[in-house]
Amino acid sequence: MGLSATINYHVVITAMDAWAATAGKVTGTVTNFGDAVQTQDATADNQYALAVVGTTTASSNLPLATMTVTVARSLVNVMDVGMVEFTITPQDAAFGKNSLAFISFPAYYNPMIGQMMRCSLYDATGKKDGDRLYCNVAWDYTLRVMGPSTDQAKGTAFVLRVYGVQMNAHSAAGNFGVGLTNSTYWASDSKLTEFKAAPDTATGSWLGKLAIDVTALTLSKNELRSTSDITMAFTLPTTSDGVTTGSDYIAMTLPYQWGGVHSWADGTAVPSAAL
Repeated sequence: MGLSATINYHVVITAMDAWAATAGKVTGTVTNFGDAVQTQDATADNQYALAVVGTTTASSNLPLATMTVTVARSLVNVMDVGMVEFTITPQDAAFGKNSLAFISFPAYYNPMIGQMMRCSLYDATGKKDGDRLYCNVAWDYTLRVMGPSTDQAKGTAFVLRVYGVQMNAHSAAGNFGVGLTNSTYWASDSKLTEFKAAPDTATGSWLGKLAIDVTALTLSKNELRSTSDITMAFTLPTTSDGVTTGSDYIAMTLPYQWGGVHSWADGTAVPSAAL
């Protein structure tokens, strides 16, 4: 919408809802210290036209809005990195290897959403992760997730987990915008086939947890190239917010001299733990 004789500027319109604009043009003014320094081109034909709902490639589309989406989170302490879980029931088509999901996060999250993010389907019955899914930040506040190798049937709920999300303390819960499409339609038209806004969870208590008190740690074996059981005794303190819930967990970092456990990485062995 910039003037042809000056440096152009760009306008990006974002929202947590389906796009269904009425016909019109994008206009605006750049103000510098209270003074208008640039406006849109005076020639209407040179102004950017809003896309409206229609059937042509240049038109906007109206995604199916009958799918359902619910949101859950774990490890929701301020500045902590946690997980956001989406339970999605598609109604237009199965979510499979040709599918894409675009998830817009509320603006109180980090624009880059998190660090070292990992996305996967989650087996709610078996209580374990399923297919690992490729995901990346498509643009600010928006995560793109590629579909799984196995179709998640239309009309049946599947659980998508996003790990590595930077948590925060919000005063009022906003909405996640969850859109589904397929890679062919997105490549040709950049449009969604389904869309649903889903509210974030309540703020709750955002106080950090106190450190646990480790009183003893022993190994069942000390020999090289052998497996070993680690037994750790510790005391769980009264948490800062007075609650220890199922979303809390204990993590253990192995000594760097161990050089990593390759059998865990290549899947030939699976660690187990018990209290």
